[in-house]
Amino acid sequence: MPDGRMHEAVWKVVEGDPMLGVAVIDLGGRLLYINEAAARAYADRPPAEIIGRRIQDLLPDPALGDEMVENGRRCLEAGRSMELRRVWRGRHHYVTYSPLPTEGDEEDRFLGVVRIGAQPPRDKSDLELKTSFIELGPLKELTPRELEVLALIGQGLRVADIAKLLHRSERTIEKHRESIGRKLDSTDRVELALIARRAGLRMDDASLKRIEVRRKDNSKDSPYST
Repeated sequence: MPDGRMHEAVWKVVEGDPMLGVAVIDLGGRLLYINEAAARAYADRPPAEIIGRRIQDLLPDPALGDEMVENGRRCLEAGRSMELRRVWRGRHHYVTYSPLPTEGDEEDRFLGVVRIGAQPPRDKSDLELKTSFIELGPLKELTPRELEVLALIGQGLRVADIAKLLHRSERTIEKHRESIGRKLDSTDRVELALIARRAGLRMDDASLKRIEVRRKDNSKDSPYST
């Protein structure tokens, strides 16, 4: 297959994959390109409505857009790809920022690739980039303490172990677990652990700033609809 046709075939797969978000952003924050998955995940709008606009104006908190641009700047200065993990709409995201070449007077730009539901590779447990924000989706009703407890449930810890780790009584932890179950409509420990793992929850996520995407489309085709 000629290179042009091969690249076109690969790009069609990238554009249409609902679990792979792709965006090209310049250092002014302007979206030069974004595919359907990324547009729906972060702005809950189709790409045609947001390409050409500033990412800071599309997100629930402009500071998150500033953080994204700063991460892009860092990868450009380093001349290599850099990664972070993020909990977004209750799902774990593994995000890669990569520098892109420019020509003439073009503003520096970077590529953002979001793998929805993916965990970082095991050899990248301590990623260089961090985020200060979290979008909890269906987990938004949980208190910071309940998020910590759910994260530990996701690690397979039992009530007694969680109580020791958090320096609380087993009765207190059991009350937290019961409250989590009511809010998430599930009292099954295994199911709660699966919810925590799908979100990729960690204890320190409880201290991140919470923001919320204003949803317009909850169609069954969305990876966030289940």
